[in-house]
Amino acid sequence: MPSSLPPTIQNSVSVAFNNDVLGRGGSFDDFRTQQLIISAQFSRRWLVTLDHSILTAKDTSSPARIDQLSGSLGYRLIGDASSGIGNTLLVGGGFRSTGEFAGERMQNGAHRLVNSAVEEIPYADVDETDATLWIDAQRFTLLPNESETGWRYGYWLRGRSLVTSDGQWDSSAGAYVVAKRNSIDAWLGLRRDWRSGYDLEVLRETAEAEDDLSLALGVRWGPVVIQTVQQFDNEASFGQIRLISSTFDSSQSVGPDPRFGVEAGVLLPDVQVQLAGRYHTNIGRHSGSQWDRSVLASISYGEPQYRDDPSLYVRSQQLGLGFEVARPLPAERSGASIYGSLGAGLRRERLIGDGDRSGQKSPSEDSAVVLLSVGVRLGASTIGENWDYRLQLGLTAWLPLEDARAELDGETFKVQRSGLALALSASFDVR
Repeated sequence: MPSSLPPTIQNSVSVAFNNDVLGRGGSFDDFRTQQLIISAQFSRRWLVTLDHSILTAKDTSSPARIDQLSGSLGYRLIGDASSGIGNTLLVGGGFRSTGEFAGERMQNGAHRLVNSAVEEIPYADVDETDATLWIDAQRFTLLPNESETGWRYGYWLRGRSLVTSDGQWDSSAGAYVVAKRNSIDAWLGLRRDWRSGYDLEVLRETAEAEDDLSLALGVRWGPVVIQTVQQFDNEASFGQIRLISSTFDSSQSVGPDPRFGVEAGVLLPDVQVQLAGRYHTNIGRHSGSQWDRSVLASISYGEPQYRDDPSLYVRSQQLGLGFEVARPLPAERSGASIYGSLGAGLRRERLIGDGDRSGQKSPSEDSAVVLLSVGVRLGASTIGENWDYRLQLGLTAWLPLEDARAELDGETFKVQRSGLALALSASFDVR
């Protein structure tokens, strides 16, 4: 279902990162330990939601993990969130698959990136897909602005429920006090979750942990949302960092082409951080062309897990230089553009051992690579008169020009393999 955000906050696209380390500061790492939610709204009525969750149960007689991959299409039957007052009712349906969807690689790659312990937990033997149906009802009101400070106050009530074809049932209800001033929002309230119908131990342990009363506190400033949900009795507290875009509802005029821009993002599922800079140029641009052109420089770093082996990681470093073209989407989608780039670079990889292989390293292997990227940038906010912030979603690929093999612990492993990653970034442009 759509994740929790007051309906008075307009957003057409959002990317949310949930993690239990943001709940109680890393004091507990289990159950729904990581979650990625991508939502997009179309024509004010239709809503698409994709969800990837990593579930683990370590403190049991048979420790295990599973991943859940979900998708749904929702429709707004009643209400228009842009009014800032009234009732909304959404219904939807989709699928929820349970199995192995690169969750171990994502979790351990993220842990290696922040120098945290990796989790060697086997996958449970399950691979199934269920149909889902859900309903989401909300009432929200913002009182008239009678304060000299410009703040408006109100309340937000929400109840929602989801059922699966396998007989599982997830529901939640919440009541919140909300405050709003310009591009700042805050909310505080109580949330109650219920879970039932889960038989597999990992799912059952997660469901029991999430079935609780909790205190929810959230703050939004411009395109950034931070929220924490603190349970009273259980240990499944979590926090969320969300980036939102109101591109499809934007009425702002399109300003001059950006002179240069910088990007900061993460690549998934083999977790790496990536930084990039773009410099606008008119090289090869014809008069009247809508395609912007930029010279692109990038750098990436990470220690993703080597395939399905949680005791082996690939320390990866890459420098790249390329050429990018971008084109704005139609005027009614002001601030959004599609982009594509082609470039070349140098990639260095070496194997790093963990667990039983702790302390072992292979020699570094270098290779020239061809770099390809495509995606969309979505207008999120303006910063002053000359800065724009945009949310960027895309795919990036690297193709090494040479094969390489590295030796570690008496074994030989293939490195410098071609890769394809989902790229989620924040982009800052200077006009």
